[in-house]
Amino acid sequence: MAEEQFSPEESLRVIRSMLDKTKRDLSEDSFYFSLWGWLIFAAAVSEYLLMVTFKYPQHYIVWNLMWVGAVVSIVHAI
Repeated sequence: MAEEQFSPEESLRVIRSMLDKTKRDLSEDSFYFSLWGWLIFAAAVSEYLLMVTFKYPQHYIVWNLMWVGAVVSIVHAI
């Protein structure tokens, strides 16, 4: 298979177009990244507090917050 040889300008154009596409894709999905990031952060901190500070035996129950995230994601997608 023969490889195409790009000029430096063409290479930069390809790289720029790939970066622009990635930026667009990330900005379109930023709601989901923020939602799931905050939900996971809140669940992890809550579980730590329940386990270490309050010695609650069912500390893992806070991970049910992920169901809230699933519902919010579905509603937002619709």
